[in-house]
Amino acid sequence: MASQKSNFRLVNPVLVTVVLGTTLLLALVNVGPSPLLTRSEPLIGDFLMRQRNNLVRQPVADQITLIGIDDKTSVDLGAYGKGVWVTRKPFLDQIPYFRDVFKPKVVAFDIVFKEAIGKVVDKEHQGDSLLKDYDRLMAISKSVQSLAHGESEITDHRILTNIALLSFALGDLNLVNAMAGISDKDTSKTLLAYYFPEDRTKSWSPAAILGDDEEDLSENNGTMLPYLQDMSIPQQYVQNIPDDYDYYKYAAELPSNDFLDYCSLGYIDVPREEDGLIRRIQLLRGIEYEFKDPETGEFVTRRLFLPSYALLSCLYYWDIDLNDLNSLGKEIEGPPPIEVIYGDRIIIRPKGRSEVNVPIDESGYLFLDFVGSIKIFNNISFAKVIDEPLDEMLARTGKANVSREKYELLNDKLVMVGITETGNTDVGPCPVDSNTPFVHIHMTAASNILTGTFLRPLSSKEGALALVGLWLLLMPCSAFLRPVRYSALVGLVALGYFATVYGMVQMHRFILPVVPPAAFMLSSYLSVLLYNYLSEQREKKKIRGMFSTMVSGDVLNYLEENPGSFSLAGQKMEATMFFSDLAGFTTISETLGAEKLVELLNAYLSPMTNVIMDSNGYLDKYEGDAIMAVWGVPYPLGDHATRACWAALDQQKLIVELAPRFKKEFGVDVMARMGLNSGVVAAGNMGSEKRFSYTVMGDAVNQAARFEPANKDYETLIMIGQSTYELAKNDIEARLLDKIIVKGKTVPIQVYELMAKKDEISDHQRQVLELYDLGLKIHWERNFEKAIQYFEQVLAIIADDGPSLTMIDRVKKYIEVPPPDTWQGEFVRATK
Repeated sequence: MASQKSNFRLVNPVLVTVVLGTTLLLALVNVGPSPLLTRSEPLIGDFLMRQRNNLVRQPVADQITLIGIDDKTSVDLGAYGKGVWVTRKPFLDQIPYFRDVFKPKVVAFDIVFKEAIGKVVDKEHQGDSLLKDYDRLMAISKSVQSLAHGESEITDHRILTNIALLSFALGDLNLVNAMAGISDKDTSKTLLAYYFPEDRTKSWSPAAILGDDEEDLSENNGTMLPYLQDMSIPQQYVQNIPDDYDYYKYAAELPSNDFLDYCSLGYIDVPREEDGLIRRIQLLRGIEYEFKDPETGEFVTRRLFLPSYALLSCLYYWDIDLNDLNSLGKEIEGPPPIEVIYGDRIIIRPKGRSEVNVPIDESGYLFLDFVGSIKIFNNISFAKVIDEPLDEMLARTGKANVSREKYELLNDKLVMVGITETGNTDVGPCPVDSNTPFVHIHMTAASNILTGTFLRPLSSKEGALALVGLWLLLMPCSAFLRPVRYSALVGLVALGYFATVYGMVQMHRFILPVVPPAAFMLSSYLSVLLYNYLSEQREKKKIRGMFSTMVSGDVLNYLEENPGSFSLAGQKMEATMFFSDLAGFTTISETLGAEKLVELLNAYLSPMTNVIMDSNGYLDKYEGDAIMAVWGVPYPLGDHATRACWAALDQQKLIVELAPRFKKEFGVDVMARMGLNSGVVAAGNMGSEKRFSYTVMGDAVNQAARFEPANKDYETLIMIGQSTYELAKNDIEARLLDKIIVKGKTVPIQVYELMAKKDEISDHQRQVLELYDLGLKIHWERNFEKAIQYFEQVLAIIADDGPSLTMIDRVKKYIEVPPPDTWQGEFVRATK
């Protein structure tokens, strides 16, 4: 009978494991993606990428250089969108260097040159028509001439608007000419950005498709679509298009038409995931538009497959020109330089190197392998690219003088020009940066393509196969392994699997699923978890009995859920200790009867304790009117010093508020002195076998206890030690009081008066703090007469400033009886 019972206990957990494991496996394979999976798996992938990048520097395309319109550029040239930017002058100054000096292979502007940057608006006219409007140009000319003949201002606001529009129009015209120069000289490929609006309300105009000449309507004469056709990937090279593919059927926002004859176009749309992060980018977008054929009168539907800004930049860098590919049509010999297989890959065949297979999903999206923040790429501030316009440099020196460093950074590179300044709205979160400029997204996509390093999440079918493999490995073992050994096996398998997950990310291969396999392996571990659960319940009960009245509910919950975060047996922890004591409590206790005294203490200690617990402090003990509290144990707090300081300030404020009540009900004035100090302490259960409590011990505790009565020397309320000040100084206002040697010590300690939370002191208090500090340090230098002058200046502001009165009295004694030659400013306290 005993043997049967033992076997039942052995087999039962195995049966439960097999049943739960198989059930969960079938559920995970057949049910499909759940909210848990869709939300958690991407976050795990983000974490793995960040960890990989932190541990090992990842490969990044050295061929890419960013010219960032950054904060330095804003300082040197003005904020983007204002001033000289309206006339495109900064771009005009740089382009000649691109054409004649640096000669990058590709110059890709992550900027849509469509409207006046400063958004100058004329409700009656279009800015690009101003150069053809004789009357408006003559009005501008006359107004400008009037200034030359003594007029002090132009009063007609329409003229001012026209002047602004003229500046923009001429700037655009000059920029077009400059880009035409690059195109004519064929030193670089120039790429401009465009985008697809999210509102999807504006269709392509007939002029954009067929032109605006009613007598010669043709697809070749369209003002916009022919340029996109030239930049599209020929449809004969696009395969496996899903039947339900979501073609974009609305108009895109393209640059001004004047640019289109000399520059290529790549769209810069940056999609976000459901959680708002950017993890993928669509390398290829299919668009669809419809028009009425001017010859037959029938409606015709056209479809184009357009490359993104990043993909087109890489194609140009590899000398693959889609314009040439479209003009050749079907006459190309051999494999085409680019092929698209939706749901699989984009095949790129650059001349002179092996083909590159870029993985894409059914919609043409590439999962981005972020190898670091934007700073990891080659970059140079827009303001640092040139020192002066090229024509001015040539006139002055006869040659173009640029540093070798700049030349190597830009020559023969894929140069991306983008806005990175603070305040730029084209930013968003990605796995490696909570707020990165969108140009970083495009650079990452281009870097992935140029280096051939890609990271791809497994498909749902591939993830199901991984789960089946785990089931085949674990379930047979559960039939003959004892629970403890089986649990160990599950742990080893889990460790090996997660190591593989990380290894695949490190090698830029796959992102393996984590949640379904983890859930599956967890089900195999249920019998062990049950035992651990029962043990934890006993531990929680023990902790609640010990700490329920000493810490806040949040801290108690943390301790119950994380019993391993502290040790009852004793451990070293960094903490901040707090001691407070009512001033004149002996007199108060003699004045009040026992019942009233208890009532007063309860009325005082209750709100003080609430402040301590609300700030996650641990109430160590009461000793009559005295309170001892600790921050940082048993619950570890990174900001324990700040929490303790703020709690002390909040208590002092509360005492002031409660003072009228105490005076009215008990007839006494209540004032509390407080001492705080931080340091490493021994924390744990201390006492006898029958009676013990969780507390802290150490030198830092003793010093905090001595700081509280030391307030009497300076007539202050809160004294903190040097260690506390250093930890909390960014969050508090404090006055350096003195260097003291407490009883039982030989080394002086700097002590401070805690005055307020950061930036919550008045100008007078700030002045007092500065004057006192000067007086204190000058007195350390033995310039006692000068020190008294500074302390007296403090008293002129606050007549009863305790520290200044104390120091004046002390310095006068030093004048009469100078301190020894070994004195370095310390004051020795004779009492505790």
